[in-house]
Amino acid sequence: YRPMSEAPTDGPLLSRSALALIAVMLAAGLLGGWQTQKLVQEHQRARFDYELQRIVAAVEQRMAAYGQVLRGGLGLFIASDEVSRADWLRYVETLRLDQHYPGFKSLSFAVAVPAAELSAFVASVRRAPLPEGLADPALLREFTPRPPVEPGRPAAVEPPAIHSPILYVAPFTAENQRVLGVDMMQEPTRRAVMEAAVASGEVTISPRLRLAASNGAQAGFIAYLAIQREGRLLGWLTAAFRADDFMLGLLGDSPSPIAFEV
Repeated sequence: YRPMSEAPTDGPLLSRSALALIAVMLAAGLLGGWQTQKLVQEHQRARFDYELQRIVAAVEQRMAAYGQVLRGGLGLFIASDEVSRADWLRYVETLRLDQHYPGFKSLSFAVAVPAAELSAFVASVRRAPLPEGLADPALLREFTPRPPVEPGRPAAVEPPAIHSPILYVAPFTAENQRVLGVDMMQEPTRRAVMEAAVASGEVTISPRLRLAASNGAQAGFIAYLAIQREGRLLGWLTAAFRADDFMLGLLGDSPSPIAFEV
């Protein structure tokens, strides 16, 4: 309150100390806002890193579990002088793939056949008794090793020294039966992975590819495990996965807010 008779004073309405105080307060506000934003960003980064680690760990755990399926099959071949088609079907049936292993399309045995012995091997397959449930007898009566058909992937330039026609496949569905005779060593990408599996003795995964004999253009990948006994290569166990189905239920009841794909 100022009396009407009092003359106004000249000079600024705010003193230098008041201006300084306002400047300090504005600077503190800006700094506080910046720090808050930084904390939010750090929290978001930490949350993203946590989710990323959770996804990677889930994929690795699933692949390890699926690799054990192949190793179980390896034990079957190593422990037996001969594994029949019926033995292989029974082994895979006990696994209950559709219940416990999402994404599994098939488990196969591809026998290693030196090029010099291929004709004799093919003749022996053709004259063997036909298994029950075979949808098309010609698959075995006219058994012929052939490269997997995949658009955009050329067949091998040179015939392989060792062929790998698929001899057993399970589950023994009409769709899966169409892979009988597929010789993956005749396709460069698969051949490289199969040779790596032989060299390492470990489960080796192919790049993304189109699964042979699948209904539609199903993308997936194949895991290989070489069967070797006393220094001799007997063949490969192969597990074909559908990429989309492989991801089902990957994170259990705690889905991630991060969108991701394999």
